[in-house]
Amino acid sequence: MNGKDPKQQKDCCADSATGGSATFDLAAFVRVAYAKAWPLDNKELQALVQEKKFADAIDARRHRNPPAPVLAAASKDGKLVSTAAASPPTCAISRRRA
Repeated sequence: MNGKDPKQQKDCCADSATGGSATFDLAAFVRVAYAKAWPLDNKELQALVQEKKFADAIDARRHRNPPAPVLAAASKDGKLVSTAAASPPTCAISRRRA
């Protein structure tokens, strides 16, 4: 389909309209796109920990999907791990599955 033939356009629109609604999780899509565009690196995570911004560090970990070496470094900070453990399970650094 080149988009210029009116019959093809009509057929395409009819197919889309009769296909029913599709579910789409926009939050999951945005989380993945955000993590790819702005990945969390060790330098940034360590800065948050040094400034004792544990909630921000946990949120950054949750939303920006850091690589395993960054999580390993974060898991060595006892205060960050205890804060994460007290947070909901999706936030806990110590509970992340590799």
